[in-house]
Amino acid sequence: MIAGGPAPLIAAYLLQRTGSTTAISFYIIGCVLLSLIALALIPRTGEAPASQDGGQVAGSAKAML
Repeated sequence: MIAGGPAPLIAAYLLQRTGSTTAISFYIIGCVLLSLIALALIPRTGEAPASQDGGQVAGSAKAML
């Protein structure tokens, strides 16, 4: 949310307040770190073993024919 739509406004504010693009760089680095932390906290799914029929699911087009 903080790196999406309002990012240009935040970047313009930081540039106006500091007069340097370094603050914008730190803002982007902070967003990246926050995203990496969120990614690490997401539970993993899809680790179930493959099915016996070669990975086909029961609702696939081939199974319906």
